[in-house]
Amino acid sequence: MSIRREIPLLYVAAGFLLFMGLSWRADACWVTLATVHVSTNFRVIVQHGSTPIPGVQVAVFDNADLEKSHGETEWKPILTFVAGPAGAVDILNMKPGSYLIETKGPGRGSAVNAEVSAKPVKGNNRISLEWPASWTGIVKARTLAGTLASNNPSVPFQDIHLELWTAGAQSPLAVEDTGAAGHFKFSELKSGIYVLHVRGQQQGVGPTWQVEGDIPFELSPSSADLSDDVSLNLAMTSCGITYSRCAVPSVVTMASRRIRVRDPLGAVIARAEYALEDQSRAVKAHGYTDSNGTAELPPDLLGKMTLVIASPGFSLLKQPLDLRARDANAGDLLVSMGVTFGEKNQCSAVSLEKHARRK
Repeated sequence: MSIRREIPLLYVAAGFLLFMGLSWRADACWVTLATVHVSTNFRVIVQHGSTPIPGVQVAVFDNADLEKSHGETEWKPILTFVAGPAGAVDILNMKPGSYLIETKGPGRGSAVNAEVSAKPVKGNNRISLEWPASWTGIVKARTLAGTLASNNPSVPFQDIHLELWTAGAQSPLAVEDTGAAGHFKFSELKSGIYVLHVRGQQQGVGPTWQVEGDIPFELSPSSADLSDDVSLNLAMTSCGITYSRCAVPSVVTMASRRIRVRDPLGAVIARAEYALEDQSRAVKAHGYTDSNGTAELPPDLLGKMTLVIASPGFSLLKQPLDLRARDANAGDLLVSMGVTFGEKNQCSAVSLEKHARRK
């Protein structure tokens, strides 16, 4: 489906994700497309950053036709091209009017509204399209190997079907099914940009709400600054798949039983869903934060446990705790939920309140 400017994207997923057996809404998002003014003869460049990308399909839609066909599930382009060796497509003798121009195929990419005029235009008279789509950020790694997991721990994947693509390929370079563990490993070692198409299967989740989409990878086998294994938590929004890459935090010793959940700006997050698991992964406590973003854990719980907090639009928190005997004067556990939207993909984190409340 093509994207039109200043309208909400249609839901890629439509249904309910489940957390602890209860409904959890997927997030909606909106995209506003840039408008570029060009003459009747112009060039489209497909690139990743400043690097031209050949072989990517470019489609042109007439905006007037799109308005007439509003509500259809698939729009037909009036022109289709394939980017040449320099990532370029030359479009000649285009009729003046308003057009949508986008990249298609694996990796999707970007789109712009092109206003075509019979008069000469100022500037370089070209349109730049980014490939692959990386609104959640491109994943940089030394190898194409790692683990994929659900951002909602109570609705794990039973299987994930993976296809590895590159620009211009007519079929996947490799295909793999991970099983429930989510482990994957592709043997590709050539540096470059790849697209991992993901299709997850989760029980109790409607077919149109299953996690599916493309994850762009930048493979750099010789880079010493990158890890060999990639671990991603996957979720879904109306803009498509999202993924967070957050390290396992250190154990926090906690004598309070109160948790306070906030967003990165400090606003409370009500109805954030939490679970407290022991070392055998048995759930010892479960519930939601109240209207003040707070929750009280049972006072009799002691020892090593893992606190899991999930809320739509935020990175999953999995925080190891060492629960000591309850002290009413101990500081609360302050939780800052990281945002998972576009390239503002943050990790959730915790800290202990510096100054305990006194009763």
